[in-house]
Amino acid sequence: MPPATKWKSILWIGANVVIAAAACLGILLYWGHANVSPPPPPKNDDASRDLPETTSILSLSANLPLNSIKVILEEKVPKSFKFDDHQDIHVYGELHRGAISVRDDPQAKRVYFSAPVSGRVQVEKQVIFKISIGIDVSGGIDASFSPVANKDWSVNPQFDLSAHLDNASTKLVGKDVNITDFVRGAVQNGVNGAKQSAQDAVAKVLNEKPDIERIWTDLNKVHQLSESPRVWMRITPRKATFRQTEIKRDSIDTGLAIELESHVFIQDKKPDLLDAPFPELAIARELPNGFSLSIPVDVSYDAIYGQIKSELAKKHFDLGDKASVTITSASIEPYGSGILLTLGFKGNQGYMKSASGTLYVVGIPWIDSVKRELRLDKLEYSAETKNILLNAAEWIEHSALLDKMKDATVVKFGGEIDKAKFEANKQLRDLAQKLPNEIKASPEFTDIAVERVIAVREKVFAVVTAKGSLSAELQK
Repeated sequence: MPPATKWKSILWIGANVVIAAAACLGILLYWGHANVSPPPPPKNDDASRDLPETTSILSLSANLPLNSIKVILEEKVPKSFKFDDHQDIHVYGELHRGAISVRDDPQAKRVYFSAPVSGRVQVEKQVIFKISIGIDVSGGIDASFSPVANKDWSVNPQFDLSAHLDNASTKLVGKDVNITDFVRGAVQNGVNGAKQSAQDAVAKVLNEKPDIERIWTDLNKVHQLSESPRVWMRITPRKATFRQTEIKRDSIDTGLAIELESHVFIQDKKPDLLDAPFPELAIARELPNGFSLSIPVDVSYDAIYGQIKSELAKKHFDLGDKASVTITSASIEPYGSGILLTLGFKGNQGYMKSASGTLYVVGIPWIDSVKRELRLDKLEYSAETKNILLNAAEWIEHSALLDKMKDATVVKFGGEIDKAKFEANKQLRDLAQKLPNEIKASPEFTDIAVERVIAVREKVFAVVTAKGSLSAELQK
């Protein structure tokens, strides 16, 4: 074979070997490449299910001035006592009651009222002629009560009303005549006649049930917190606990704690009211206090998801074991109470394994209030994405990529935390103003914290939980 022909043959064989090798390599690379194209996960717009019910305590205080009871007694207790008895000795006259004074005894848990009684009593006896002697008589009327509430909301005032009289005696026709019991009996009869009426009036003014029933009904409401999207707060009264009355220097103080069930909904339709039957009264020495309310506050969509998207786009992740993935595109959207990441990617493991396509990853935004940062937590592939990776690119399926993305999606969130707290504070104070007219509520916050983020449609909410006390005064 001529030399030229020989070289041509060698070159032809070499070219065919290269072509064959390239073809084999292409075949190997083709079989080593995974095209990841899962369908997107089904829509999940139900975010309100993840807003739990919270319990609030509305502490009501009522103050009844002792003068209110004094006014009742001034009206009910007779101001004068007339008597005229014709027996062996004729005793007649009229005693007059003075103004009622008040004395409290916190240790005995009773309130005492007293009033002086005085007048002139005429004592006559007919012997040969009529003998008449006038006697100045003095004494007093005493009243006291120590109210106790019952489970049926009735109030037992434990009311007592009695009269006493100083010794009233004289000599008539050489004989001692003592009219103390007679005159005392006359005054006591007058007092006894007023006792039931006075006791009923005191029990009525102490009974808060009619006012609390109206408040209970008015508390059971749904309040709209925002319009777009619509956010509702349903408040349902559940339990009432009464602290027995406390005797103060000038007043009778009572306390009532109403337990409220609060639930926030993010939905178009106004949620239905729940049944809230008026409860039996629980009685305790100390009242529960404090509340915990969770309120969603609208925050900047770009402040959260814009930052996350920019952090992920064009990101390169080394996964170890000669594997790496580069994110070629990223989009983010709400998914239930969390987010859905749609990630275009390409990656390889060594020279013989590669993959490209789309990854669907779901996660929950999580707020670190100490570092004032937001990050994605509980990242996981959608079910369809995971199945494809397990079958075609198991080297991507393991948690390394998810952990890398979790570390990469940390964004600054301090400004939004401050805005959310301010807005939640305002909403809570506005809500307090919507409570029934009979009460004037004043919330005191011991802690306001942004706990998490949820997304609904094209809105993002920071869920702010406020803790503190919600006290109110019953206005009559």
